[in-house]
Amino acid sequence: MTLQPVPLRGAGVGFLLLKVDPGSAAEAASLMIGDVLTGAGGRPFASMDDLHAALDSAGEVLEIQFLRGDRRSTRATAVRLRARTPEAA
Repeated sequence: MTLQPVPLRGAGVGFLLLKVDPGSAAEAASLMIGDVLTGAGGRPFASMDDLHAALDSAGEVLEIQFLRGDRRSTRATAVRLRARTPEAA
């Protein structure tokens, strides 16, 4: 999955989904290119560190909050972590 930080109206930051890898947890959760990840586990993201912390502390399933167009949604997805590459960090 490839993400780009974007400012959200009001406060915080979201992460625009630019690429969904085949067979990934994002694909299994039916996330789509153009979705904006806004939080996880009921907590909004303020930075990329918040996203990494949510992934690092997740159990087997993580609830992701996101925007698709103007609609807010939540999806639960199985967490499958891979080592972060410098460009993904």
